Amino acid sequence: MREKTLQLMSRQGCHLCQHAEHMLRAQNAVFTVLDIDQSSALQARYGVLVPVVYCPESDQELLYPFNTEQLAVWLAEQA
Repeated sequence: MREKTLQLMSRQGCHLCQHAEHMLRAQNAVFTVLDIDQSSALQARYGVLVPVVYCPESDQELLYPFNTEQLAVWLAEQA
């Protein structure tokens, strides 16, 4: 089974986004970081909500705040 690639909605200088990125790496998640400031559509959708982890395959989002345990449960649900 192919591993799902997640998307981390982020923006430069966002310390919460950096924290979310570290948590994803600790879970060995496969993800790409999308800077929402590079897209007016992403800015309109996510604005001040970042960080947000998005799974395109299931169309599910995990909105911050979340901790390591909540992230692990959400990741398992996406598998």
